[in-house]
Amino acid sequence: MHRLKHIIVLFFLFFLSCEKEKYYQQINRPLNCDSTFYTFDKNIRPILNSNCNFSDCHASGGKASYNYTLYAVVAASVRAGTIDYRIDLPIEHPLHMPKNTRLSSCDYFIIKTWIKQGFAEN
Repeated sequence: MHRLKHIIVLFFLFFLSCEKEKYYQQINRPLNCDSTFYTFDKNIRPILNSNCNFSDCHASGGKASYNYTLYAVVAASVRAGTIDYRIDLPIEHPLHMPKNTRLSSCDYFIIKTWIKQGFAEN
């Protein structure tokens, strides 16, 4: 019976350790950034157009798998936790987005706040 308990504990430790490693940055409103209600059309699309929507990345026909010009695609990535996860990774991490750069503090704040607000489209 004692051995069975050890096996069960090891089983749970193994499967719990397979979760994505979480990276979080402190989210403080930058001085140059307002803290209103954000929408995809008004606030998020321009950030994505400046940082993500290129032919090498997330534009229509781009090299990346997802077209971030479309709300439905971005919303699905938010629901999956992908955007949150990838922008929080250290810049040197191969999955960090945007690739080889960091969002401005205001853009980061807007995206994180938009997600927390329920990621409205318009």
